[in-house]
Amino acid sequence: MNIPLEEGAGLTALCALKQKPFNIHNPEESELINRGLARKIGMNPFALAPLG
Repeated sequence: MNIPLEEGAGLTALCALKQKPFNIHNPEESELINRGLARKIGMNPFALAPLG
């Protein structure tokens, strides 16, 4: 999987660019997630944290 590092590329890219963690309790209602990616990995609650 390749995710471009630009703000419009979804929450994973935003987490990396802003170096900020995100905790998504209800992915179906969140405006921050990439819908295409969510369909591939499922619509369960999740958290993202930047590395480094």
